[in-house]
Amino acid sequence: MLSCGLFAGAAVYINLVEHPARMECGTELAATEFGPSYHRAAIMQASLAVLGFVASIAAWLAERNWGLLLGGVLLVAVVPFTLVVILPTNKKLLDPALDKGSEQARQLLLRWGRLHAVRSILSMLSLLIFLYVIFSDKRDVLLACRAMDFRSIRRGSYMCRYLCGIRLNNPLSTYNRDDEQLPFR
Repeated sequence: MLSCGLFAGAAVYINLVEHPARMECGTELAATEFGPSYHRAAIMQASLAVLGFVASIAAWLAERNWGLLLGGVLLVAVVPFTLVVILPTNKKLLDPALDKGSEQARQLLLRWGRLHAVRSILSMLSLLIFLYVIFSDKRDVLLACRAMDFRSIRRGSYMCRYLCGIRLNNPLSTYNRDDEQLPFR
């Protein structure tokens, strides 16, 4: 899930912040800046997508939760989408013969922004599925809270109490640290 969250955050950042700021600087500068930005982002995002997919397969094999597999497939789907759909636009933008100040360059940059939005949507859907899988099982949430710091539940970790359905007035009334009896199910 960490790889997916990093990928989704970077993809959304590119669509909402970097690319619009690049376009505000004018077509020539935007087309010039595209190359170095693209090369750096490609390495990072491809690595995160593949790592997230491999981790989701491992989690699916361990848990047999189809949501884990679906989230991983959505995340790795950005790789073939990029290679088949976005790469031709990337190649045109990176072509040294392209007049960086031309209307063609501007149209290519606008097209690239729309195509990249698909990557952002796929990765955000993947992240939402992973979050749903993790937080849909209250037992997992309680065990995660317990692993983080059992004492924080006693002192007032409202998130853990809320997600686990533990009453706020006495959060440990039916839960003993050494007992596997959980306050729900």
